Amino acid sequence: MTSAVSQPHLRPGPAGGLLAQGLSRRWWVLLLRGLATIVFGVLAFLWPGLTLITLAIMWGAYAFVDGILSLSLAVTVRDGGAAQRWWLAIVGVVGLLAGVSAFMSPIA
Repeated sequence: MTSAVSQPHLRPGPAGGLLAQGLSRRWWVLLLRGLATIVFGVLAFLWPGLTLITLAIMWGAYAFVDGILSLSLAVTVRDGGAAQRWWLAIVGVVGLLAGVSAFMSPIA
């Protein structure tokens, strides 16, 4: 016989625990964020002669993709309370704005 006490993943915990459970169900979005980070790093090392404009555009692409993925997490994760979801949404919006800004004016 099993009980909720012997299975810690079934015990109710703090709101952060619920967010972690929601994120663990959507592990693939976190994986995509990590892969985008790795791709950005590898491309920066493969092209050592990157100009500032190219680096700004690459960072803008990363920020844009990261913003989209953060917003998707904020919309799809229902567990964990509104405060944690709002932070994901804020990070997503800032990422989108930074990406668009880098595309529109990479020199500034």
